[in-house]
Amino acid sequence: MRGMRNIVAHDYAGVDVRIVWEVATVHVPAVRSVLERFFAE
Repeated sequence: MRGMRNIVAHDYAGVDVRIVWEVATVHVPAVRSVLERFFAE
């Protein structure tokens, strides 16, 4: 995700919105779930 942030911030024209959408809808919720469990312990 860090790499994606760099692309969005520095190469906006090269961003593939399909990849951004996939990360936002699939990967971020999965990471959030793991982090919520981690910090609850």
